Amino acid sequence: MENITVFVALTGAAVVLQAGILAALYVTMRKSSARMEALAVELKTKALPALETAQEILIELRPKLVQKNARAGIHRKSPTPELPAHAKPLASALR
Repeated sequence: MENITVFVALTGAAVVLQAGILAALYVTMRKSSARMEALAVELKTKALPALETAQEILIELRPKLVQKNARAGIHRKSPTPELPAHAKPLASALR
């Protein structure tokens, strides 16, 4: 009978320990999620305008570069570069 009492006590302690670990994981994930969300908002507000400006500059300069390259005898193989498959979802999400 004493062995059953020890077993039940150890099992109860293990369950309480697991519950504590799960609670700590939950709190940690909530904090991490909040930080990641704040970082995403900061990225959208600071980095995306700079990237959009850079894209506009490249669009504006492309005809001039093509013209200068044509004079120099340099030709592109494809008119517009194709994004790799793994980059397409990210590019469409940023638009």
